Amino acid sequence: MPPEPELQISLRNARAANEDRKIKAEKKRLHREMELKEEAVQIAKANSKKVTVALVISTISLLMSAFTFIKSLV
Repeated sequence: MPPEPELQISLRNARAANEDRKIKAEKKRLHREMELKEEAVQIAKANSKKVTVALVISTISLLMSAFTFIKSLV
């Protein structure tokens, strides 16, 4: 089997390097995507807690208003 011409070796190496770069870029993209999803989950949890607190405050306010109204009727 004759030795590979230098140009073909260089081309094969360039293709392999290009494939490696593509794989690294894809891994980096997937990692960033996971980070963004985790960040979105954390924001959703924080917003959920804020909504829960607001709901509790509104409920307490409504109960206080109802109590005041009933008290004024008596």
